[in-house]
Amino acid sequence: MSEAVPPLEVRDIASRDPIFVVPLEHERRHLVAAGVPAEFISTCGPGREGIRRWADRHPGLDRPVILAGLAGGLDPTLESGDVVIVDEVMDAHGRVIVPPLAPAMLAPTKRGRVATAGRIVASQEAKLALGRGTGAVIVDQESDHFAELARSRAWTWGVMRVVSDPSDEAVPTALQRLVDHEGRTLKWNVAVEVFQRPALAPTLRRINRQSRLALERLAESILQLSIDSDRIEEIPRSQERLDRNGPRK
Repeated sequence: MSEAVPPLEVRDIASRDPIFVVPLEHERRHLVAAGVPAEFISTCGPGREGIRRWADRHPGLDRPVILAGLAGGLDPTLESGDVVIVDEVMDAHGRVIVPPLAPAMLAPTKRGRVATAGRIVASQEAKLALGRGTGAVIVDQESDHFAELARSRAWTWGVMRVVSDPSDEAVPTALQRLVDHEGRTLKWNVAVEVFQRPALAPTLRRINRQSRLALERLAESILQLSIDSDRIEEIPRSQERLDRNGPRK
């Protein structure tokens, strides 16, 4: 996108600044270090339960809410560090839900569908198969659950993620054991995993370096994000649809 967009601190979003919710504490820490104001970032914890606990701690929320953070790449054209504004969330029943903020979020990013998995999609084969089966370009563990809660609580919501591991890159399933339910890194678990599998150490260093650079790119996009209040839409239930036509072209 060639047009300039206002920085976060000067835009007007119906007099309400959004809050960006990230599953992991190290995501929040790196985004703040990269310049995103700390008051705009909140950690929820991973997966369905993390989203639900965060929602329960924020009753009556009237600010726009944007789920952000790292994601796995499913589309082979996406590289680590590519930021995606999600224009469709596919739920567990094959329904496609459009985030109300999706048409209003303007930033120099890519766009596409997200699928949600119950656990890390670790192998290249699994990523490519999920992408083909769902038409999604990225995968995470929260968007489906976030969309469900956001709709039930009448939030004005969107999703914005950055690719950490691209589709051709396998990641260890051990990553699921390295954070707690609040999204905090379990340093003792990291030490145990590396002690038991010394070959894991260089992989974890690569993933850490890659995720840090990806989060810097996400921070840049957040700081350039503009939200056009006139384009925020409440998507009626009648616009949900079963995706019978397979992956989008």
